[in-house]
Amino acid sequence: MKIVVEGKPYEWDEAELTIADFRTIKQSCGMTPKAFAMALDEGDPDALAALVFLAKRKAGEQVNYADLGTLRIAKIGAMSDEGTSPPQARPDPTVTWPDGTNSSPE
Repeated sequence: MKIVVEGKPYEWDEAELTIADFRTIKQSCGMTPKAFAMALDEGDPDALAALVFLAKRKAGEQVNYADLGTLRIAKIGAMSDEGTSPPQARPDPTVTWPDGTNSSPE
C-alpha cells in the first residue's frame, strides 16, 4: 500500500515496521500498535500525523513533527500498490445501527 501526501506517494507496509518505528509512533502520539491501527481507521489526527511523519522519514525526507499540524487532512490519502484505488482522505462517517438503518452526520 502507498499513502499519498500532497500528491506524493510513500510506501507503507505495516508488516515491515520495526520496533524502532513503533517506538517512534508511541513517542509521537502515545499509541500502541493496536491503538494506532484503530486510530488510523477512525481518522485520528495524531495517528495521521505519526503516519505521515514516519512515511516521510522512511523515504529519507527531513521532517519536523510539529510542522505537520498545518497539513490539510484532504491532502492525505491511500492507494493500493497497483495504483487502482483513488486516494481517500477520510473514512466514511456513515454509521450502520444494529437494526440495519444508516445515519450520516450530514
